[in-house]
Amino acid sequence: VSPYISYDETRFVFIKETDDQRVLAECIINTDKTWSDPINIDAVNNFDTVDFFIESPTYNHNATEIYFSLKYKNSFTGSDIYHTKRVNGVWTKPEKLSKLINSKNDETDPFISADGNFLFFARYVDITGGKNADCYRLYVSELKGEEWELPALLPNPVNAGCERSPRLAPDGKTLYFSSLRNDEKTNYDLYYAKKITKNAWMSPVPID
Repeated sequence: VSPYISYDETRFVFIKETDDQRVLAECIINTDKTWSDPINIDAVNNFDTVDFFIESPTYNHNATEIYFSLKYKNSFTGSDIYHTKRVNGVWTKPEKLSKLINSKNDETDPFISADGNFLFFARYVDITGGKNADCYRLYVSELKGEEWELPALLPNPVNAGCERSPRLAPDGKTLYFSSLRNDEKTNYDLYYAKKITKNAWMSPVPID
């Protein structure tokens, strides 16, 4: 589940799920343009003895890092965003991003822009009085040096309902995401919005 291909199309990360196991794995492109057999990323899968649940893995701009959300099972804490780095061909023990990114609420669906400068993600926000426990808003953080800055809430009309799964196209202007909105739609659907300026977006368009 949750497949994601690197920008250069040489790596493919995903989650292998069975009845009793859920692990992070990747395939690497062969010289004949076929995919290798899945390789479990044990540095992530075995980094803690406490059971945890991984979601939404994505590569960074040059596939030297994998970002994902992680939630410990049987825990009252929410999911947080982690990342692992590929050093000399080996994935490192994952680290949780700073408290600027990870709040007391759930953070999930991380995505790194094609230029490597922006981290988009979804954060749980209770805007329905507890009626919808799956309601999130989209945020973006800019990279300064080697640290992610305090994230900003994307403005309305992007955040007009319950939003998930942000994906910024390589043009740096087209944001794709899923949304639950107060219109004729009845569940989450895919939308895209065009960026006008740094803090302004055109009204999202449903992908019908």
